[in-house]
This record gives sequence, structure tokens and C-alpha cells, in this order.
Amino acid sequence: MITQKINIWLILFLFSKISLKFLEPHPFELLGPSFASVVDFQPLDNVTNFHINMSLVNDGLEINSLERLKGILKGAVKPQKSLAMVYAGHQFGQKVSQLGDGRGLLIGKLDDLNLDIHIKGAGQTPYSRFGDGRAVSRSVIREYLAGEAMHALNISSSRALMMAFSNETVIRETPEKGSQLLRVSKTHIRFGHFEYFNSLQEKKELKELLDWCIETYFHEFFLEKDKYLLFFKEVVRRTALMIADWQSIGFCHGVMNTDNMSILGETFDYGPYGFMEIYDPKHICNRTDIHGRYSYQNQPLIGLWNCSVLAKNLEAFIEPLQLEDALKEYEIHFQRKLLDNLSKKLGLFERDDRDAFLIQDLLNFMEKNKLDFTQSFLNIEKVLRNEDSFLDDSWIEKFNSRHQKESVDLENRILLSKNNNPKFVLRNFHIQTVIEEINKGKFDGLYAMEEMLREPYEYLESSYEFYKPSMAEFNNLALSCSS
Repeated sequence: MITQKINIWLILFLFSKISLKFLEPHPFELLGPSFASVVDFQPLDNVTNFHINMSLVNDGLEINSLERLKGILKGAVKPQKSLAMVYAGHQFGQKVSQLGDGRGLLIGKLDDLNLDIHIKGAGQTPYSRFGDGRAVSRSVIREYLAGEAMHALNISSSRALMMAFSNETVIRETPEKGSQLLRVSKTHIRFGHFEYFNSLQEKKELKELLDWCIETYFHEFFLEKDKYLLFFKEVVRRTALMIADWQSIGFCHGVMNTDNMSILGETFDYGPYGFMEIYDPKHICNRTDIHGRYSYQNQPLIGLWNCSVLAKNLEAFIEPLQLEDALKEYEIHFQRKLLDNLSKKLGLFERDDRDAFLIQDLLNFMEKNKLDFTQSFLNIEKVLRNEDSFLDDSWIEKFNSRHQKESVDLENRILLSKNNNPKFVLRNFHIQTVIEEINKGKFDGLYAMEEMLREPYEYLESSYEFYKPSMAEFNNLALSCSS
């Protein structure tokens, strides 16, 4: 009996220690109050349902961690400290000297998976401006789905561990139901963090931020004499690779402000994004973007522009000529990665000096004939198998001639193409269908879409409607920033 009591107390003691460790503040908090405000998390009233990302859970999340996180969203467990980060940013090219987490809180580090834990829709913060600090179900669902889709496509991205739905009313254009998203990512440090301290001429804090980021995320550079330059070059490289991946699948972010750019090249802050349907280089997925600053064709240039803004804010620590040389590497990284991605979509293992022209000819044909981006690249397999295709005959002749130079056998070239051309991409019209069903309490569409987006290179039985292009009037549907 005595031994049994000791074991029970030991288990309770260990569980309390695990809980305390899990609920410790994020290490970013150690930088001090200049970097973030401590804010009480505001749970939603009347939480009615949770949706758990079991794919992420299966990556190695402990069940105790999952239950404690649910407890936080219910309001039953209180984080030790919740942080609203302060930062600045260029929004649609215009500098805003102070922004910050207006509806999100960093609540800790998920030790199980070495990821930040962040609640979106967590209530008002000192940086909410005129906002209510809440999120609605449509924006939460869209971000959840986008993170999973990008992850399955091997594109670096934040993800979401769970969604909480409630009956709390949130006013947007019309009354909607409030929801919260538990987001995880490698970091929440943005280009805008550096803009904020540089604009205030707070060099001490700027150096502290730099050192903290390098020690935390780029520790291999920390003891190097030129660590700041190495840090910047790596940020440039990762940004270029991320955007090359976007272009390869027709992804449009919609709001590439510097405060939405991760220093680790992770796609995050999903708003009015879109996976392009009819191929149109000038496509704008954000209807708020009236001048097309963040159109599909502008994304690579904006990525470089954003890196140049970051460079300007690091001039106190890196020589301007070194910054300039580092920025020149952006296009090299981008072009190399994009060509590699698109060549794989065409089933090409080897590289030829004229491959870029072959790819551009295909894109020109797609644009002229208003062809679906995803469906067009899926047709490459038919061409390789010498089956009927809707692609241009003269282009197919050049394509076949190019493939004759390949030393790899045909079946492996077909397999390379299949493994790089998704059969399923998120289309805004289909996402809206799922959102409307969830708002009626029906989750079958969400389950089906989840299954399909996690196996994008295979045809599944879940719901063939989601594989189809949208109806003509909803093709390349543009959305507002509130999405």
C-alpha cells in the first residue's frame, strides 16, 4: 500500500513537472518588454467543437501535450505567459512604423516537435489598432487547409495543430462565428521585427534580436566572425527557394508584406491566397490589391524587394557592398530552383541549356489558350506515354525530341513527372464549399479534402468533385484580405 501511494505521488509529481515545462514562456520572452507585450489570452465563449490535425499529432506529439493545448483553448488551462510580438513592416510598399500581433499570441514552445505555439484569434492586444482580435471560421479553415496542402507539397510552411469553433459572434461584413487556430511554426520572427527596431534607431535592441535569432535558428554561424552576413545570406537563400516553390505550383500568397515574411523561408500568414487555375501570369488573388503589386508574376521580384528592405535595416552590422552582393545571389538561387522544379514536372533528369525555352513555350501556350495550370502539367504523363493530349502538337514534338537526349529510362521519367505534378490542389471555390458545410455543422467535406490534400500526387476516392477545376465564373477566384 505504501509503495502504491509513493508511485501515485511520483506520477502526479512528474506530470506536474511536464505541465510546467510545457507551459514555460517562449524563449523570446527573455529578450524583454521592448520586444513583446505580455497579454492575457481570451478564450472564446461557448466552444462547440475542435478539429485536431492528426497528421501533425502523428509526427510525434505527446497525447498529454495535446490535451493541455485543448485545455488552453477551452479556457481551463492558462498559459504562464502569452506574448504579443511588436514589429513594423512595409504593407503594399508603404512603410508602417509599428504593427504587431493584433490578434495572435505566442504561448510557448512545443518541445515535442521543436515548434512555436501561437494562437490566432486570441483576443485584443496592444497592437490590435481598431480590430477585435478575433478570427472567424472561414479564415481559420483556410489557413488550416493551406498549411497542410503546402506541407504535403514539400513547401516550407507553418501548419495548424487544431481549430476551435464556437458560437461567439464576431462581426465582419456580416455576423459570423468566432474560431481560433492553434498554429505551429519553426519561428514567428519576421522581416518586420528588424524594421521596427531600426526605424526607432534602437541599435542595442536590433543587435540583441540579431544575436538571438542566430543563436536560436542559425547556431552554426554564431561563433563566426561574419555571422551577421552569413545570417542575411541564408535568409535571402531560403526566401528565394520558397518563392520558386510557390511559382512551381501556381501558388499566390496575396499579401507579401515584409511583416508576413519569415526569416526561415516558411510560408505563413495565409490570407487571400489562391492556387492558380487558368494560367495567367498577371493573376491577382487578392482583390484588395488593386494595382497588382502581389500578382503571381510579381512574387519573385517582391521577394527580392523584401530582402532588400531587410538589408537596409542591417546596414549597421553588415557592409553595404556585402549586402549588395548577397542580394545578387537571390536571383541565382531562385532561377536554379525554379528551373529544377519545372524540369522535374516535365520528367527531365538531366539539364540542357534550352530547357528554359521549352518550359516558357509551354507556359505561353497555356496562357494563350487559357489552360488550367495543374491540369496542363498533369498532361505531361500522357505525352510521355504517347497518349492523346490537349497540349500543342508542335510543342510536343520539341518535348519528345528533348526527351530523346535523356539517359534515364522512360518509366522513371514518367515517375519523376508524376511525383512532381499534384493531381489535387486547393481551389478557392471548393474551399468555400467546405466552409459553408462546416458552418452548418457538417465536417464530411473537410475530412475528404484533408485526405486528398495530404496525398496530392494520388487519386483518392474521397470526393472527385474536389479534383475538378472550378466552374468558369469561379475560376481564379480573388478574395479580400479578411479571408
